[in-house]
Amino acid sequence: GMAEQLSRRSDYIATFSAHLTHELKSPLTSIKGAAELLLESLQAHTATLTRMEQKSFVSNILGDAERLETMTQRLRELARAESAPQNERSEIGVIVSGLKSRFPIRAIDASGCLDRSIGMSAEKALIVLTHLSDNAIRHNARHIRLEAAEDDAAIRITLSNDGDPISAANRDRIFDAFFTTRRDTGGTGMGLAIVRAIMTSHGGSIELAPTEQGAAFELRFPAA
Repeated sequence: GMAEQLSRRSDYIATFSAHLTHELKSPLTSIKGAAELLLESLQAHTATLTRMEQKSFVSNILGDAERLETMTQRLRELARAESAPQNERSEIGVIVSGLKSRFPIRAIDASGCLDRSIGMSAEKALIVLTHLSDNAIRHNARHIRLEAAEDDAAIRITLSNDGDPISAANRDRIFDAFFTTRRDTGGTGMGLAIVRAIMTSHGGSIELAPTEQGAAFELRFPAA
């Protein structure tokens, strides 16, 4: 059993590394190409690039650098997500308040057993809810609703929104690392993979829930 687990882990690392290399290659190639053209223009006796072209290349470099910065942040979150929990505890109401402060201009409603505590730190729980809320907003959601309920030794939180629905073709892929429908606007495809990693490492789970409008996720947190 341990050998099988190590084998699966090895396959996961190999696949993850291949995807990561592919994702990093595109912005790095773009940055290198733009920098080489700018350097060539500066070294030439006569300008080979117009002022507008120079601004465009610099803008591309900054955009790709921002994408790489976002990706490194996601990798740090993933590393924290896979770390073993150590007597973590946080109150749902405090977590919800933190979420509302991150999206102050959005309508975020919460109900249910908000006074209960879950076996997860507020930092990690906020990473989970922030990724889900940010995805919803990027897919045109105007309202986000959280409903907390006790379920045996767990706390079930259903997070739903009124944004664009998830297509049937993508429902089985949304938790895959690096899968995104927003690559052209800076999406890394790591958000939901990080969410699932955090939930799994803490003995919880996340699943798509059926809904007639927008999208809904059912999260099961261990009760503290």
